[in-house]
Amino acid sequence: MSANSGSAGAGAMAVFAKLGGAALGIAVNVVLARVLGPEDFGRYALGIALGTMVAVLASGGMPFGAIRFLPDYLARGDFGALRGFCRASLGLTVLGGTVCAVAMLLGASVMDQSHLMATVLPWAAWIVMPAALAQSIVALLQARGHVAGPEIVQSLVRQGATLALVVLWFGFGGAQDFRAVLALAALAVALAAVVLWARLQFIARDEPRCAAEMRDGLRLWLGTGGGLLTILVIAALNERVDLFLLGWLSTPAELGIYSAAVRVAAVGILVLAGLGAAYTPRISAAWAKGDRDEVERLCREGSWAGTALVVAMTFGAFGSGAFVLSLFGPEFGAGATVLTLLLGAQIAVGMTGLSNGLAIISGNSHIALAGVAAGLAVNVVTGFVLIPLIGMTGAAMGVVAGFAVSQIVIGVWCSVRLGLQATLLPLGARAAKRGGGRHA
Repeated sequence: MSANSGSAGAGAMAVFAKLGGAALGIAVNVVLARVLGPEDFGRYALGIALGTMVAVLASGGMPFGAIRFLPDYLARGDFGALRGFCRASLGLTVLGGTVCAVAMLLGASVMDQSHLMATVLPWAAWIVMPAALAQSIVALLQARGHVAGPEIVQSLVRQGATLALVVLWFGFGGAQDFRAVLALAALAVALAAVVLWARLQFIARDEPRCAAEMRDGLRLWLGTGGGLLTILVIAALNERVDLFLLGWLSTPAELGIYSAAVRVAAVGILVLAGLGAAYTPRISAAWAKGDRDEVERLCREGSWAGTALVVAMTFGAFGSGAFVLSLFGPEFGAGATVLTLLLGAQIAVGMTGLSNGLAIISGNSHIALAGVAAGLAVNVVTGFVLIPLIGMTGAAMGVVAGFAVSQIVIGVWCSVRLGLQATLLPLGARAAKRGGGRHA
């Protein structure tokens, strides 16, 4: 089997793992929605969104740094720098996770205890550390070329553990409220992080035993991670700000219905993330070799695959969204329009999404920053205007507008800057031809 075919097979396994994890995740949320009801399910969803978003901050931007630096270290056989990066990444993640969790607990203690956020923050804080560690370890593994295994653990094992813990908890008469469920979710993420850590140690055994070198690279890693951290936090906020705005401007029940639609729409997001995980290390390796034709081919190939899958899902949601959401409970079918809009928003990501990673790999992180910042601004403004008028549909329309603006800015700018046809956008392709092959 060729390297390319092996990479393609790993990519396919990663996508299937994402889909399997999404299916398990939907099963978990169906159980929770039926037991908790729309209001407590909305509080649970808000807690998950808060915990996972803060986990991005806790990682310090090191996961994207791994994608940029580790393939180069492996290509040069610099295992001292590789081990140093791994130690620095995990150490910074533990430190960041501790600081963020403590800050969340302190913030909840000084807030008005009747406020929705005050009741959710303490329980969301328990998710931060394990989620941040899992993110960092997955990046360390995937940057080494191990794509499928981490996705299987992150998607299937974590969701399977969550489902098993929830069923056992409810089966033995445990409290049926969002607090208990958030604690169980944190435990499941911690179990996945332990499995990932064991896998990382197993792989490291086959690498040359070199002393970890951090002193020379630490400033570079921190500088790169700090720059990427802003992008990661804004991108994470852009993905979840609709939940925060809806929780602020609407009711917990509507937030719960909207959250069910978000869970189903996450299938599209996970498919695109799986494709990104499969293609980004290959794009990074091709860029490091100076093979621009291969970079362009990989970007467009991944974009075609992602766009086709998301378009199919969007049409499926248009025809059967109400039925799918009714599985969560009879009240949840009202989110059918929201589901179609949220999946439709991912079409822009499919068409241009791999240019995000290309911007980072090529040292043009400011392009990604500008795109996600523009998308966040559009998302927030649209949500503020439309949610008071049309409720959760307004929140979904904000997501559509935000993703479209963000991805168009990144895709077209990246094509112009690098002189590559890295997206499916006709404007981006024409601009790339005019760009004359300019580099950063």
